[in-house]
Amino acid sequence: MLGQLTEISRAEAGLGREQFEDVDLHQLVADVVDLYEPVAADQNVRLEVTGQAKPIQGHRPLLSQALSNLLDNALRYAPEDSTITVSLAEDTTCTRVSVRDEGPGVPEQDLPRLQQPFVTLDPARTERNAGLGLALVAAISRMHGGAFEARNCDPGLETTLKLAR
Repeated sequence: MLGQLTEISRAEAGLGREQFEDVDLHQLVADVVDLYEPVAADQNVRLEVTGQAKPIQGHRPLLSQALSNLLDNALRYAPEDSTITVSLAEDTTCTRVSVRDEGPGVPEQDLPRLQQPFVTLDPARTERNAGLGLALVAAISRMHGGAFEARNCDPGLETTLKLAR
């Protein structure tokens, strides 16, 4: 838990910006999805990647961690025989990396709380580090001049890492 809290604090303070480099987001997404394919297959869940994005200046390890956290959450709630979609999109101001599952979503009033440290919406979750994953994603997105967003879909939840262009 201390390690994740330290990473959140470092990202919030902007420490690590000196390690920014050109990051090919399509390749980063492909690499992280490849790591999660066996886990998804064991749960009978498909992973799909859509979209394209130009390279950005970013902290490759932290962006990989953020996407891993989003996939961890999606896999936790994705029903069997469903698909998790990782999407890349961009416009003139930002690049978005989104992860959408086909699970139950979350109550609308709880969406803003997802990025707060130590918030877990599943009372059965008592494992260490619970409630820090999405807080770290939010801190990493802010470090990259962006924001974390979450919205319910029908079905599922879509979480988005917005990154400044």
